[in-house]
Amino acid sequence: MGHPTALQTDQGAHSSYSFFREDDSDSDDPIDLIHAHSVSAVELRTYKQSQEHPDADLWHAACEEEMEAHRVNSTWEIVKLPPGKHAIGSRWFLKVKHDADGSLDRYKGRVVAKG
Repeated sequence: MGHPTALQTDQGAHSSYSFFREDDSDSDDPIDLIHAHSVSAVELRTYKQSQEHPDADLWHAACEEEMEAHRVNSTWEIVKLPPGKHAIGSRWFLKVKHDADGSLDRYKGRVVAKG
């Protein structure tokens, strides 16, 4: 079996790593199959990227589900900011979730505050 390889992609001050074995293509080991699949999966960094993706409707539904959960749980309320104050930004974390056997489970969107 080959040595694990790490791929790094830089995005400003953030880096992401994916690990895989170079000879996983003919392996029956479930872990190797999951790793091979995760390397081939597209990692979306923004909501805009998700809407330019072929699965845009599924990504949009995942983001709508996240926003509805916040509404139902009263996570926040919309208010006017005091003079001289600025709202903090937010960003989306978008991920394809898989079952233990590596099959597609769902598209997941998570909105978080920056900072």
